[in-house]
Amino acid sequence: MARYKEIGSFTLGKNTYKQEGDKTPDYTGTVTMEDGSEQRLGAWLQTNGKTGEKFFSGKITIDTESSPKSTSEVVSEIEDIPF
Repeated sequence: MARYKEIGSFTLGKNTYKQEGDKTPDYTGTVTMEDGSEQRLGAWLQTNGKTGEKFFSGKITIDTESSPKSTSEVVSEIEDIPF
């Protein structure tokens, strides 16, 4: 069976390195973006102050160094070559 990663799919697991009181995510993982790149996820377990219900808030960290470049970025780099 061929292995592939579906766009928008993600993994998320408990952050075993989190220390009491620090601001690092409670859960971390990766998500596969539309361009095929994998980006980092961070999620924090929160509690609604009024209802007491628990929920996640999260963040995707885009790694611009490893993300594929857009066509305009590549053309711009080519135009900067001095010859």
